[in-house]
Amino acid sequence: MELLVSDVLARLASARPIDVPAVLVVAHPDDEVLAMGGRLRTFRNLTVIQLTDGAPASGADARRLGFAVNSAYAAVREQEAHRACATLGLRCRRIALGAPDQDSIFFARHLIDVISRELRHAALVFTHPYEGGHPDHDTAALVVQRACAELQAGVQKAPARFEFASYHLRDGGMHTGAFCPAPRSHDVTVRLAPDAHELKHHALAAYASQAKVLSWFDPGIERYRTAPDYDFTRAPPPGAALYDRFGWDMTAAKWRALARPLLSGCEVVG
Repeated sequence: MELLVSDVLARLASARPIDVPAVLVVAHPDDEVLAMGGRLRTFRNLTVIQLTDGAPASGADARRLGFAVNSAYAAVREQEAHRACATLGLRCRRIALGAPDQDSIFFARHLIDVISRELRHAALVFTHPYEGGHPDHDTAALVVQRACAELQAGVQKAPARFEFASYHLRDGGMHTGAFCPAPRSHDVTVRLAPDAHELKHHALAAYASQAKVLSWFDPGIERYRTAPDYDFTRAPPPGAALYDRFGWDMTAAKWRALARPLLSGCEVVG
């Protein structure tokens, strides 16, 4: 069974089943439920790939939340992800790649290789947009676009690329749950029915360590679109990165410098 792009978006809008093999690439534990929790159960053949362990290497988040060591915080985040997926009744393959939060770009070549293997038999792939909201979101967009480009260069059909809304810089602050505009992308806004909204709310409650961050989002609305082709050597589409305001060691300029060596050869995918 082969679905047209328009049919995929229509099925997401109406909660009809999606039977073709799909891969969801997320940056952190909680991203899959926050972004797509109202529609994950429509996928009948889903693999979730999580790039990071959700624990920044600095240990600042772990200490703030009362964890003595980073590994304990990472373990709790993984447990939360499993509980959330169980709450949704989600049955899928799940692959946790364990890169440090904020620093996944250092492991991008390995991430591309793993994702390429998983995409060989996939019809669809979903991930974050390149919008400078978080360095790991940008890495997810990069490694998926690059993996698809490398598959096509090897005369292997790449899956259709889609994105879910995350967050980015707008009007001087964080804008959540919406996309930065992208030319030629087709999008759909999903307003969850009460039962789907309630189930997603219960699943998000499993992420107790992230309660403050999750409170910034409206879980009742999900947005999806076809993925544009990004130039990762340029600043993200908002023109500046939100995470440059956080005082992190990883800046957008540093991220682009680390990404640039990965972008030689084939890059644009249709």
